[in-house]
Amino acid sequence: MSGAAGFALVTGAGLYTGRELMPSFLGGLLAALGFALLMQWWTDLMVASYQQSLVQQANQPRVSEEETAEDKPAMTDLPEMELDKG
Repeated sequence: MSGAAGFALVTGAGLYTGRELMPSFLGGLLAALGFALLMQWWTDLMVASYQQSLVQQANQPRVSEEETAEDKPAMTDLPEMELDKG
């Protein structure tokens, strides 16, 4: 998809500016290759980052609900609010 978008963008821009068909077409082909390679690199980077986050998440120690309830402070320290009954 990105290759097609790059081809259409560069070829269309070349034809719009008045370049001949063949140089515009060749520029579009090079842009299609460049856009496709850039998108492949970006996708590989995103997949590697996602896999790394999954590994980090799997290596974290599990915390049960009881432990998290013990770690949270009780809400008894809050002052009482008086409502204005107006």
